Amino acid sequence: MCSQYTVLSWVLIALIVVLFFVLAIFTNMLRDAVTNMASFMEAAAKNPRYAGKSEDEIPKPFSLSRVQLAVWTTIISCCYIYLALCGACTLEINSTALILMGISAGTTTLASTIDKSQETQLRHQNEPSKGFLMDIMCDNNGISVHRFQNIVWTVIAIATYLCYIELSVCKLPDLDGTLIAMTGISSSAYLGLKINENGKG
Repeated sequence: MCSQYTVLSWVLIALIVVLFFVLAIFTNMLRDAVTNMASFMEAAAKNPRYAGKSEDEIPKPFSLSRVQLAVWTTIISCCYIYLALCGACTLEINSTALILMGISAGTTTLASTIDKSQETQLRHQNEPSKGFLMDIMCDNNGISVHRFQNIVWTVIAIATYLCYIELSVCKLPDLDGTLIAMTGISSSAYLGLKINENGKG
């Protein structure tokens, strides 16, 4: 049975989730950086939807690695609040949470480094957003297998993590080592093939 802090826990969780979506929609927190604004505006001019709009009014494409980092941060923090307040638990951040955050943070950092090294190339990130799913699944050649597999394994890991939440256990979920390894391999494959996503300028 939930403790007296149940309402507080759900209010905090709701605030975090709402904040996540507000920042995702109205800021560039989850979007790629545009390194060639001229190319960006040229691509935008081909879309009637963006006719007459300034560069600040045209949405930049979503970044797969940034989305993953933000989603894992939101999920783990919400799970922590739920268990700590609703279950009245004294919690420690376990190895699973640390590894998952480490994988997503490392993936974001390395992806940003790769993007930085390709500023002079023809980058698909220098085009307006085509929609959330298309942005995170596509490179210059359309939907890519390395992005697809990374998304699939992330969804599997998230679903498993949430299914393992048990109020009676009073601890953050521990995922199977094989699943964590697959998550790491998936991110490594994404980063390895991301290097070849963009063409030469």
